[in-house]
Amino acid sequence: MEGSKTKYILVALVVIVIVTASIGFYLIKDGASDIQPVSALDKIDFANQIATDWKSDSILYAVCMQEQNNNGEITAWRYEYYSPSTANIVNNNHTIYTCGKVYLFSNGTHIIKSFNSSNIYPIDNWTIDSDDAYDIAMENSEITSFLHHEPCPFLFQLSNDSVRSIWQIEWCYDAGFDDPKWAEIHIDANTGEVLYVEADN
Repeated sequence: MEGSKTKYILVALVVIVIVTASIGFYLIKDGASDIQPVSALDKIDFANQIATDWKSDSILYAVCMQEQNNNGEITAWRYEYYSPSTANIVNNNHTIYTCGKVYLFSNGTHIIKSFNSSNIYPIDNWTIDSDDAYDIAMENSEITSFLHHEPCPFLFQLSNDSVRSIWQIEWCYDAGFDDPKWAEIHIDANTGEVLYVEADN
């Protein structure tokens, strides 16, 4: 009788665990469905405001994919700023700035983290949004050929190479035997011109 009772208790516990897990899964799934991917320009005004509240003289110098890419629209972006007024010159004109990373999620939440960095070039202007840059990449035969391998997005970043603002997009996949394959494209963030492309096809 005692063994039978224990058996029923164990069955009941298993059922409770399964039901609880199922409910949790559907709640998470439903919550995730409300998170729509956004392009980099969709959130730039919000990011600028957060950065200005952090340091009034904040200047944008990089925009990066923070979560999975979806045709140039992403569920989390990282906007990086520096504060010129915090410049600290060390070691023969090597300048270090206080910087801030603004993490913006498409569900409206945000985080900001401070750090120090150097060799910074501000993004003065950019008119090509992330989804437009992705579309341009998809028109390149080397990139589209590489994507047949179903690679993972590795990098999606806007930065200044000291001459102009550039979108840099990279993908990679494991070809086996510890042999990763890469594809990379650089796109002028104002003209849309493809400046560089390479793919391990």
